[in-house]
Amino acid sequence: ADFHFPDTNILVELDGEYHRIDVTTKSRDLKRQDAAKKAGFRMVCIPNTEVQSNLPAVLNRIQDLLPPGYGAPVPPE
Repeated sequence: ADFHFPDTNILVELDGEYHRIDVTTKSRDLKRQDAAKKAGFRMVCIPNTEVQSNLPAVLNRIQDLLPPGYGAPVPPE
């Protein structure tokens, strides 16, 4: 995974074009996703093209997966 959000069990994988067209890579990815799921993780795969073309939407999509307030700065005491 490219990103792991501690305490949420969410993994984010950014996939290049080869993840969809290369049979060996796709098979390996499916096995990793299955292993992550069996270990209690939720894996979200996002194509690199989507990151490049619409980063704000990708960030919103990831934020929507996280609990409210996750990653928000903690105000100083």
